[in-house]
Amino acid sequence: MQQEAARKLNFRASKTMQVAQQLYEGVDIGAEGTVGLITYMRTDSTRISPIAQEEAKGFIEEKYGASFYPETPRVYLKKECQRAGRA
Repeated sequence: MQQEAARKLNFRASKTMQVAQQLYEGVDIGAEGTVGLITYMRTDSTRISPIAQEEAKGFIEEKYGASFYPETPRVYLKKECQRAGRA
């Protein structure tokens, strides 16, 4: 996250972590009040928990239909995006 923020937004590491902390603590989004927009500030992992994947799948299928969810979830390896089961 820090590398991408530096590359794309010209942020220093301290600025990136400050923004991440604010997202963790919560942002005032109007009627809902202050809501934390991230749950864990891990900056060196592209891993997505199976629980989060299942919750996202359920939401997407309920809101948009099963055709909008891929047959296999994406697995992020380094900077490349690959489908599960492929190298």
